[in-house]
Amino acid sequence: METKDQLVGAVKKWISLDNDLRELAKLAKEKREQKKSLSLELMNVMKTNEIECLDINDGQLCYKKSKTKKALNKDSLLNILQKYYKDTDQTNSRSNDVTQFILNNRDVVDKENITRKIRKT
Repeated sequence: METKDQLVGAVKKWISLDNDLRELAKLAKEKREQKKSLSLELMNVMKTNEIECLDINDGQLCYKKSKTKKALNKDSLLNILQKYYKDTDQTNSRSNDVTQFILNNRDVVDKENITRKIRKT
């Protein structure tokens, strides 16, 4: 940026792009909510009628149930470690030490960003 005019132009373009992205994000959120609602309806119908897949114009729409593991947080990690060390004399001490060690040794990533705060009217 050599001149003040170039800086002002870049800021205006950035703000314009930011506004466009906010509108698109709002629209995307509405579409995701509609899709989620319809997905729940479709899953209920497919589950009650024992339908695994529906043929559609460009492929299939399939109902699939899978199991995923919950995210680890400090409390769940501590509970799991207490169960693991339940037979030892130092259950709480060891569980707390290992939990703190794991939580304190996670990688930290630095990210740089420009954000915009809009006053609410």
